[in-house]
Amino acid sequence: MHYPKTEELMFGIWLEEEFMTPDVVFNMLPISAKTSLAGGLGNFLQWNHIVCDLAQWLRYVKAFNDRRRYEVAKTYTVFFSIYTDYDPQDLVIDQLMLHSEKSDQMNFLEYLRLVEGMDSFVSSLQKRLLVFHTLKYKNALRQEGKSGLDPEVV
Repeated sequence: MHYPKTEELMFGIWLEEEFMTPDVVFNMLPISAKTSLAGGLGNFLQWNHIVCDLAQWLRYVKAFNDRRRYEVAKTYTVFFSIYTDYDPQDLVIDQLMLHSEKSDQMNFLEYLRLVEGMDSFVSSLQKRLLVFHTLKYKNALRQEGKSGLDPEVV
């Protein structure tokens, strides 16, 4: 999916198909990126491929959300429809971030921030990851307290 003209054509076709949700399109990423996604972000040589695929996928998510909003607005009134946008952050965190070290996550996000239009997405991912790591840390402290270990020693 590194050819912009092909991407535009495919997006138009995929948006017509109900089953082509952002999750399905995400799973169509090239194998090189999938291998790196499954193994985490430790191999920074793959970051450029991941960033290109991720940027294209996020453009698809935006087009998907825009189209869904238009269809809902065309069909229903505001009083009868509740539509929430597809949120790509959960999938990105689950597929990309949770298999990586915290330092790799932060470095990758700074790398991703360099891509045009990614600044707000990166900022919200950083906030979500901060919450995740804070909860993970608090849970670890709670488990240490239950086990009778001194958190300072551990």
